[in-house]
Amino acid sequence: MGYLDPFTNMKLDERSAIDPEPRGIWRQGCVIYLLTHWWSYVLDPETGVATCTGDQVK
Repeated sequence: MGYLDPFTNMKLDERSAIDPEPRGIWRQGCVIYLLTHWWSYVLDPETGVATCTGDQVK
């Protein structure tokens, strides 16, 4: 409680996408990264759960 680290950016990694098109939107195999002021998270779009990667954002 009282801890605030809001999301600041979202990054879509399409390198491992199963289908090459359409670009710029999530499709099977893509990874969505959510960044905060301190941490990086991976979002599971099917469950809506973001899991911390343990990587600090600098």
